[in-house]
Amino acid sequence: MKRLITLTSTMLLATSAFASSFVNISGEQNISAGSFDSKTAAYEAGFNLKDSMQDMSQAERKNEFATLGYSHVGDIKLDDFKVKVEEYASNRGEVKYRSILNFDYQFKAKQKD
Repeated sequence: MKRLITLTSTMLLATSAFASSFVNISGEQNISAGSFDSKTAAYEAGFNLKDSMQDMSQAERKNEFATLGYSHVGDIKLDDFKVKVEEYASNRGEVKYRSILNFDYQFKAKQKD
């Protein structure tokens, strides 16, 4: 009986130590899809970037996001995509459009010691 209690408490301690080192990471990211001569082209580029982000494999996502401080990174989920177009001019009379993709991400990982 004494062995069973010792074994059970050891397993509980090991499990709680293992489970407590995992953290949930979430954030928001903005990626520029470039500058364009028309607003339509800027939106199109933003939505093309959105499609390519959604089509990435998990390995590609892990390389794309800052996961360097973590090990055992779980699946990276991307959601709440928004394409924003900003109008700007570097010179008088030369209007350009900047396409920006905004999205949220989340993943579960173990912090490196």
